[in-house]
Amino acid sequence: LHQAAAQDTLRLAEAIGVLGRPAADSVMLRWAPLEISAWLTGNTQGYTIERYVIARNNKVLSLPEKMRLNDVPVKPLSEEQWEPLVKNSKYAAVAAQALFGDRFELDLSSSDIFQIVNKVKENEQRFSFSLFAADMSPAVARALALLYVDRNVRKDEKYLYRIFIHGADSIRGSIFISPDDPYGLHRPMDLQAEFSEGIVSLRWEKMKLQQYTAYIVERSPDGKVFKA
Repeated sequence: LHQAAAQDTLRLAEAIGVLGRPAADSVMLRWAPLEISAWLTGNTQGYTIERYVIARNNKVLSLPEKMRLNDVPVKPLSEEQWEPLVKNSKYAAVAAQALFGDRFELDLSSSDIFQIVNKVKENEQRFSFSLFAADMSPAVARALALLYVDRNVRKDEKYLYRIFIHGADSIRGSIFISPDDPYGLHRPMDLQAEFSEGIVSLRWEKMKLQQYTAYIVERSPDGKVFKA
């Protein structure tokens, strides 16, 4: 996960990276532990989310209003709860294998990701593949306890969200955000195509303000109907 430059300084000393997506009626939070040890601890102990109202109607509050958003720690789904997700999502299969390894008995021999899942053995690989799967699917991120949507928000308020591992308050991450904040995704810049016999190579600039986990490339024979 990557955060805007204005918040990089805040996160340098934090063990959990946090992103936020503002909307008129909600704020979606996505987070990820930055180290394997924090990921393993979060999987077992779960996460707690706190919200502080910092400002209202363009006025900073003298005393921020604190609220804990979850009564019990947010934890990854159990093995049984993963099974319906796995049947419909290859990213859920990767995440489940990353969490449970050999204990998650599932026939993936016919899956196109069998070779990938087979490699999810060591903790470092489990950690990396788990976060990748969460980036590729919001449903998987929620199942991994890495996503939360706060639907009790007001457009005239600014918030500090703090996410920490239950029982280990020092392992935490935070973000300042308001439902009023603009949100958008930058287009890939300077797209170029190089043609050779039967091959087209596409190149584009790396994003300076936003870094993406993956891209979807589409092609159209008529400029109207596109397919991935």
